[in-house]
Amino acid sequence: MSKETFFIYKIYSYIIVSILDEFNFCINLKQKLYLNEIENDKILNKISIVEVMKESNDNMKTNLNKKVGVNGSGQRNCINSPDFIK
Repeated sequence: MSKETFFIYKIYSYIIVSILDEFNFCINLKQKLYLNEIENDKILNKISIVEVMKESNDNMKTNLNKKVGVNGSGQRNCINSPDFIK
């Protein structure tokens, strides 16, 4: 093999390796972006679940206060409480 041929092979191999590296970089970047999207979706789902649970908890407290009643001191009236009997 002549020096010129060897040099041409060397250049082609360098170009091919560079293209493959760039291709792998793009694939890795795409995978990272996809994984970030999945993580963001998980975080948003967790936030949504917490918000729903908080809203549900607030609604339960409100409904309980409506059913049982709350006296002026902020304590719930119990059936056996003298305030309830009045």
